[in-house]
Amino acid sequence: MDDMGYEIMFDTATFWTSRLDWLEDRNMWGICNVIGPDEYKEHIDNNAFTNYMAVENIKLAIRYYEDLEASNPELLAKLSDKLNLVEARQMWLNRVDNIYLPQPRAEDKVIPQDDTYLQKEIIDLTKYKEQPFVGGLFQDYNLEQVNEMQVSKQADIMVLFLQQEDKFDLETKLANWNYYEPKTLHDSSLSLSTHSVLASDVGNPELSYDLFQQAASIDIGQNMKSSDHGIHAASIGGMWQCVVYGFGGVRMLGGKLRIN
Repeated sequence: MDDMGYEIMFDTATFWTSRLDWLEDRNMWGICNVIGPDEYKEHIDNNAFTNYMAVENIKLAIRYYEDLEASNPELLAKLSDKLNLVEARQMWLNRVDNIYLPQPRAEDKVIPQDDTYLQKEIIDLTKYKEQPFVGGLFQDYNLEQVNEMQVSKQADIMVLFLQQEDKFDLETKLANWNYYEPKTLHDSSLSLSTHSVLASDVGNPELSYDLFQQAASIDIGQNMKSSDHGIHAASIGGMWQCVVYGFGGVRMLGGKLRIN
């Protein structure tokens, strides 16, 4: 942390505060024109994962600043000179509690993935979800068309639940699973493992194991050419998470070990 960690946390917090846009209709700050984890949704505003993680980043920077004030003021002074932290910290404090965080809808507890996702066209994805290959959707549609549909390439809201699980209750996780998973094609090798972990979290171990097997088949399945240009290393890391986080229920929560 002393060598690089604090500097990364402080500078990324400053980036996020500089990246905020004022939302007149909400009287809050937002983050516009982004691509969240779901790469089939481009140039969208207020992606839930992005906004929540940006706020977490800024809050951690504020906490680490206070920690260094007490424990290592010399390092803080050095970083402050380099990163102009006096001004940056004031901006963190001024904005962090007024950043828009999409909330579960009252009627169904679904969290909007972004400002427009829930208003987009819904299509039947059965054909594409049953195909033994990825990207089949683009045999019928182009990316511009897909951008206007409730179709996701990979986990998005689900990644938020994995990263900030303590902020959402089981009912909310289930509601969003039931809404978003049928609209997710898992066209990214990172998606199945995330959904496997979340399936364990919502109490469906059979589905969790099925998704784990699908994730494993990306590199060791029947389609042996899937790894011709290299193994999917991040996907393999996701399989480790399936076993440890999902099946084992081992997590770090609030800086403490939790086994559930």
